[in-house]
Amino acid sequence: MLELMMVSASNNRIGVAMSVVKRGNSKNWYIHFQFNGQNYIRSSRTTNKKIAESMEIEWKAKLHSQQYQGRKQRVTLAEAFEQYKLSKQGIASYRNLIAHETVLRRLLPMKKLIDELKSQGLEKYKRDRIAEGVGAESIKYGLLLIRGTLKFAQQLGYQISDITYPQIKLPKNSLRYLSDDEERRLLLALDPMRYGAGLPPVAARSAEMAESRGMRRNAKHVTRCL
Repeated sequence: MLELMMVSASNNRIGVAMSVVKRGNSKNWYIHFQFNGQNYIRSSRTTNKKIAESMEIEWKAKLHSQQYQGRKQRVTLAEAFEQYKLSKQGIASYRNLIAHETVLRRLLPMKKLIDELKSQGLEKYKRDRIAEGVGAESIKYGLLLIRGTLKFAQQLGYQISDITYPQIKLPKNSLRYLSDDEERRLLLALDPMRYGAGLPPVAARSAEMAESRGMRRNAKHVTRCL
């Protein structure tokens, strides 16, 4: 009870007292707030808003206790990955993350606390993927997801273990995934409505594209006539 009162008294640092929202087509309520400049988000796994609000208060109390009493909160790999996944919504690489989620849940001890994870577990993940005939790029991407999950959990203040990640040798000229910044710059460069030095006005470009499409249609018509 004391911790809950302390959280209420320090809302200016934690954020809005109640930050329970709906996301996408989910029927469940999501808890979403900021604490010390970090975004915290997780599904309440309930359609009852009052229960979700109670869960939010409890979560904030734990964070407050962690900061002012030196106690770090513990979280399972499944919970940490869920928060990491939610933080990546809206970017193009999110589809790759979702595609690998089933593999991670199948081969990793998702119910284990992340501060109990061992390097041997990641080595086993690597061996299992190699045995399945998966390429080095895919294995490396899976390990990057695990690394990203633990790094994000650490940023949120969760207790994590000291892990050595397996080395993956990639073939020459291997496929490399774009970083978030590279992805944004590429999409901006491909935007036909963008402005920039040396580019004609948008209206002129639109007219040129329309004219080009008309010429292609005429060419197809002439070809059919011949």
